[in-house]
Amino acid sequence: MTVLITTRKNIVALRKAKGLSQEQLAEYSNISSPLLHHLETGCQNTTIDTLRRIAIALGVSPLALGILSLSDSEIRSVIQKPSYTPPEVRSFQIGENIALLRKAKGFSQRKLAELSHVSVARLRDIEHGCANVSLALLGRIAKGLEISLPALGSLGLSDEQVLSLVYQARAVLENGAAQTV
Repeated sequence: MTVLITTRKNIVALRKAKGLSQEQLAEYSNISSPLLHHLETGCQNTTIDTLRRIAIALGVSPLALGILSLSDSEIRSVIQKPSYTPPEVRSFQIGENIALLRKAKGFSQRKLAELSHVSVARLRDIEHGCANVSLALLGRIAKGLEISLPALGSLGLSDEQVLSLVYQARAVLENGAAQTV
């Protein structure tokens, strides 16, 4: 199951656990109802900014949205950091971390752009934090860097920190389910 499909399912589960309609979550997230509907039904890719807004409205970490339904051992497996990870990576700094990983692998921007099927200009904008990037594009960049998308998103965090974020999101699910019973 791809990260985007898992993310969509987790958004729906969290929304329902909190007793929110699509319209309410869209309003709280400051996105359009049709955008949320398309995201939940699988008809559209989404951007990091949209996921961040939804996660904040749901009271969870954006990182947890993609891995919430995995077991702890599966989470540890998909967030496994590559051996070439530089020590200066920072949590939730995707663009900067892409640049650090690219340099650690000895790739030029042109090389990673070719491997990721993206223009050099777009990759440069992502690395500088000037672009709102989609999950599909981040997935291609992660693949070019030979890292999983969840691992790319969790750089700078320990396994325990990632699991803590997931446990917090699971608590939202459990509390919502308990309130609806």
